[in-house]
Amino acid sequence: MSDLVPVDKKVDLPWLKMSDKAQKAVQLSRAVHRTKHGLFAGIPIVCQGQGCPYSETCMALGHSVAPEGEQCPVEIAGILEYYDKYTEELNIDVDNMVQLSLLKSLIDAELTIDRCNAILAKDANILQEIITTVTPRGQLIKNPAPHMAFSIKEKAIKQKNEALQLLNSTPKDKAKTSGANIIDPSTHASMVVAEARRLRELERQEKTVEAEFKIRDENKETAD
Repeated sequence: MSDLVPVDKKVDLPWLKMSDKAQKAVQLSRAVHRTKHGLFAGIPIVCQGQGCPYSETCMALGHSVAPEGEQCPVEIAGILEYYDKYTEELNIDVDNMVQLSLLKSLIDAELTIDRCNAILAKDANILQEIITTVTPRGQLIKNPAPHMAFSIKEKAIKQKNEALQLLNSTPKDKAKTSGANIIDPSTHASMVVAEARRLRELERQEKTVEAEFKIRDENKETAD
């Protein structure tokens, strides 16, 4: 990596007071972002081995090749596959930052859907007991509700469809534009920002689901 990054060159950021080490880190990060798949480097989860909430359906773990402590190879493979197929089928200009950001949102959505499917495959019970009310005496009132993964998956599918529309990928969208882009750059940028906010909320909900599964598994092990 050092051969690709001129770490001895100073980063000209006069408004920041940065140490030499911090400047080298900035250069390294920028070099990663400039690579073909650099924008996607932060997407894959870190492999937790048997402690992963998706362990029961993990292909790598099933073949004893899961690199615990490293980024998930299954998700990395998924990113590469989605990237190659979408850039080819949608004729995406990978030098266009707006299109690349939309592609990232699209692949984020695909991986979220994959994660939800893995959770639903693991948990055969598609209904969960959800706390709906707490009485004045502290009694918890629970009612059955669809698995939380369904809600996250539904939002991810919506995010996917919106990203596809913004990338002008469907025949219906192309027929409407007839080769002319009806979305002006400012509107396009606003939509990208909205997608980014939706993605952050989706990631927050994912972490909640993963934490709940981890607590449930720990409680199950304790009970056993």
